Amino acid sequence: LILKEISVKQLVAQILVALAKTEEGPASARIPSNEGRTRAKELADAALAMGPDLPDAHFAMGDVLVDAGQSASAEAEYRKALALSPNSSSGHVRLANALGLEEKLTEAVTELREALRIDPKSAVAHTDLGNILAAQKETTEAIAEFKEGIRLSPDFIDAHNNVAIAHARQG
Repeated sequence: LILKEISVKQLVAQILVALAKTEEGPASARIPSNEGRTRAKELADAALAMGPDLPDAHFAMGDVLVDAGQSASAEAEYRKALALSPNSSSGHVRLANALGLEEKLTEAVTELREALRIDPKSAVAHTDLGNILAAQKETTEAIAEFKEGIRLSPDFIDAHNNVAIAHARQG
């Protein structure tokens, strides 16, 4: 069983590497190459075949599906993973992001609040919650979440950018 888990974890690491391989272009347009996407999908399928009961395999497949623009399928994978590992803060963040892509904003907020219940120090969860709240026109609450993300991780550029945008929209 331990070897099985190690093998799946190694596959998950390779999936992340495959998704990180990018096409040529500006750094701001980091898009995985088609080769990277194809390799990531193959590795995710292998991880699920080896460890269908391991949350990391489902999280990895969800990541591959989000990258492929298949947020509904990604949502299903993230839900499977969270059924196996309900206390994964990053898993709830991933599910929230998939829900956000599907414009299920109320559900996304619920998932992000659960992520923060599990890990109140997650700057990413605070910032992602701020993004969803901003999309719901809850600007004051969004700014508070961005500021908390900055407090927790002062170098987190996304939080700084998002708080500036929210203030500009607020007037």
